[in-house]
Amino acid sequence: MSSESGAKSSDEMLTPRSVYSYSILLMVMVLMPFAIGISYVLRLGPRLFSGPAEYSVLFGLGVGALLSIIIGFLYGRVAIKEMAS
Repeated sequence: MSSESGAKSSDEMLTPRSVYSYSILLMVMVLMPFAIGISYVLRLGPRLFSGPAEYSVLFGLGVGALLSIIIGFLYGRVAIKEMAS
């Protein structure tokens, strides 16, 4: 008798959609602080938009989000290929 009544296997839990979601969230947690910090230290927002220093944080959020989505998607594709083989 199996004690896993209703438990999902690891293959059922890791659908391509969940792999992409997890990898993008991982990249957000890793890359977002670096993007915000670098843009604030280099004062990229005021240089590009001639505004206050707070624009650096907003610029870092935007760049960090874009990088996280792109790199997370690519990382998810590699993970799915590795799971398939």
